[in-house]
This record gives sequence, C-alpha cells and structure tokens, in this order.
Amino acid sequence: MDFDPRLLSLFIGNTIFIVIAIYILYFKILLRSKTYISIILSFFYTLAIISLVINIVYGIIGLYNQGEFDFLMIILYYIALTLLYGSGIFLAIGCLLLYEKFNGKERKTKLVEILVIITFFALTVPSYFIFHGIHISAATDNKPQWDGIFALYYYLIFAIMVIIPSFYYIFRIRIFFKTNDIRLMKKWDFFIIGIVSLSIGITMNFLSYTFPDLGTIFYIINAIGIIIGTVLIGYSYSECKK
Repeated sequence: MDFDPRLLSLFIGNTIFIVIAIYILYFKILLRSKTYISIILSFFYTLAIISLVINIVYGIIGLYNQGEFDFLMIILYYIALTLLYGSGIFLAIGCLLLYEKFNGKERKTKLVEILVIITFFALTVPSYFIFHGIHISAATDNKPQWDGIFALYYYLIFAIMVIIPSFYYIFRIRIFFKTNDIRLMKKWDFFIIGIVSLSIGITMNFLSYTFPDLGTIFYIINAIGIIIGTVLIGYSYSECKK
C-alpha cells in the first residue's frame, strides 16, 4: 500500500493534539479557574478532543474498508466534522466573553451565546445533506473529498462566525491590555499567534479536502498549525488569568 501523507495529520498530528489538549484543558484551564469563561473555552478543547478521537477511529476503519464500512465511515465523519468545527464557535464566544469582561460589559443573560451556537449548527449541519458535498468511501480511497462549492460555503460560514469575530475581539482585548497592562499584553500576543496558527491550519484542512492530490504540504501545515495554536491559546489564557 502506498504511503498516504494524510496519515501524518490523521494519526501523528491528531494524537499529539489530543495529548496536549487534555493537559491544557485540565491543568491550564479547569484546574486553575472554573469560571464561566473557562468552561466555555473548555468546550473548545473537549469537542475537538472527541472529534479527533473519532477521526482516528474512522481513519483506522478506512485502512481496511473495501466498501462494507462505507455507511459507518460517513456517519463517523459527519460527527467528527460537526464536533471539530463546532468547537470553534466556543472559542469565538470565549473571545467575546473575555472582551466583555475586560471592558466591564459582562452580561447576566446567556441568550447571545445560545443564539450564536444554534445559528452556527443550523447553518452547517443541514448543509451536509443539502449540498451532498462530502464524499468518503472505498471509491475515494477512504479519503474525504469535498465539492468546491460546499467547501467554499462551509469555510465562509466558519470564517464569518468564528475566525473573523475571534480576530476582532482578540485585537480589541490587546488594545485594552496595551492601555492597562503591558505585561499581560505581551502574554496575550501568544493567544493571537495561537489564533493565527489555528486559522492557517484549518484553512489548510479545507484545501486538503478540496484538493486531495496536491501533495503533503496541506497536511503538514495543518498539523503544525493546529498543534501550535492549541498550545499557545491554552498557555496564554492561563497566564492572563493569573
């Protein structure tokens, strides 16, 4: 069997991510402070961890699938996909809550968070079936392939609801730190680098789905970006909470 560069991201990158994420989730976030914001941020790590565990499971099944496990593969992939990108909405909400906290604009109601979460999943999950844009089976060599239109739609939803708001709030928080606490601003810069790394990694993920035959570069950048982003977000958040 020819070497599949996707295995680098699937088994090595995902495994490293899971180990690091579990450590950060427990020791850097929940153990230090069980605030509402910490719990929201913990959902980012928890959903991503569960997603990547499922990712590895369907990857292992895919090594042996000759068509008899096609339905199981697509179901596991839908679940993994929903949890993985769904975790991003909790990161964006966490950035919003941090911004409100540091600017003295904390809300008593959680309506905004609930509506954002419902809207994200309402715009993404039904699209799997509306576009029929995801293909994974023995016929695709058990590799996920996305139609270009579906990939563009999904990426735009993710960018509009997760990437862009996250960037907006983290830079607004940096302005607050720059005015009030230079020491925290320097630590917050690691959070910004983490968000940038995750965004690059996720973008590479979308490109690898849409252009699976372009080589190893997408998988390598995806794995590196996700690992760096995971470490820096957890580290900088815990440092700024001290």
